Amino acid sequence: MGTGMNRANIEVDGGPANGYEGFQVMKGFAEAREISVEAGTVKCATPATELIQDPITKEILGVKALEGVTFADPPEFHYTGGTEIYVKARKAVILACGGYENNEEMLSNFAPHAHSMDVTFYGSPYNTGDGIRMATAVGARLWHMNKKECHSFSCVPLHHELGHARTVYAYGSQIGETASIIVNRDGKRFMNEYFDSGHSDRHHPYDEFEHMLMPADDYDYSDYRNLPMYWIFDDTRMKEGSLARSGQWTGIHKIYEWSEDNEAELAKGYFIKADTIEELAQKIVVKDFFGRVVGMDAAGLVETVTKYNQYAAAGKDEDLGRKPSTLIPLSTPPFYAMQVSECQTNTQGGPEYTKNQRTVGVDGQPIPRLYNAGENGSIYGFLYNGAGNVPEAYATGRLAAKDAVTLEPWD
Repeated sequence: MGTGMNRANIEVDGGPANGYEGFQVMKGFAEAREISVEAGTVKCATPATELIQDPITKEILGVKALEGVTFADPPEFHYTGGTEIYVKARKAVILACGGYENNEEMLSNFAPHAHSMDVTFYGSPYNTGDGIRMATAVGARLWHMNKKECHSFSCVPLHHELGHARTVYAYGSQIGETASIIVNRDGKRFMNEYFDSGHSDRHHPYDEFEHMLMPADDYDYSDYRNLPMYWIFDDTRMKEGSLARSGQWTGIHKIYEWSEDNEAELAKGYFIKADTIEELAQKIVVKDFFGRVVGMDAAGLVETVTKYNQYAAAGKDEDLGRKPSTLIPLSTPPFYAMQVSECQTNTQGGPEYTKNQRTVGVDGQPIPRLYNAGENGSIYGFLYNGAGNVPEAYATGRLAAKDAVTLEPWD
């Protein structure tokens, strides 16, 4: 970006926070041009609620917003009150409102995952699809709404308490290099724990849905068989340090700081422990997709751990092909179990746009004086190419602004 920033120094809460620091850099650029809250040219905590459109020309003339709203404390991520204001757009409106990852209705309709099974996101909880809602109200066409991107796992009990994800070291090489396994409700391993989940769009075993006929008196029914899932580890992993990843939204805003020795979280019930694997399984309360308590198969978990330890001793995972050097036995009691869920980075879908970021209408033509950028209609439709959402936001925002300033003022 030409700022001279050293990525090694971009850390918040002990981890990388390039998005946060990126905002600080952009803030500096803006303030150098006297564009700031103090100058009255930037209005923070002023949610836009509606686009103002000329009914004849279909031009976007400005936005309706709420000024002076009151934000609730976490985990209640919402606002109340405020005074309605109208903001005139001299040339155009650019929507850079993020995704829909915290909009329950949109997730239920568009998200390609078991939303009811505690899938979480680690970005801003205020990304509620406002840009999508406002754009569709003036005739925008949508794309990429079912884009999925898994990046980590989240601690389910803490997610319920916070109303937001807190990522844990339970994915990819992080879990695959410790005395840990992932099991389903039957106590069975169902995936190679040593896998690269970083910004991944691929289908995972925990996504698999079983389609079954459902006889009236038969317990079998269609369900996500591998959900809920549990991170099983021994005291060796417990004593290796914090189970949680640092950084992300919850770390930057200090909503919850995970203890280094994990004892505070154990005491709060975010995960459980037992002296034996069988006792651990008996303590796990498993609920299915429909909220019914189905229990953990204790014998199944004992068999799984026994077999896994045999594979570790032999240096070969006969079932799932986990890398031999990562097959560390679960042999040091006590043993622990944490319910985890897929934690995604963000959603990508939103209004379609042209090469210069003009928002496309349902008729295939640009909506006059309306642009969208960044995660609000991301270019990523299936693959995530590694460039990342932050550079995309910078690039598309710049394209939108360069085109918008060429327009003549509408009055």
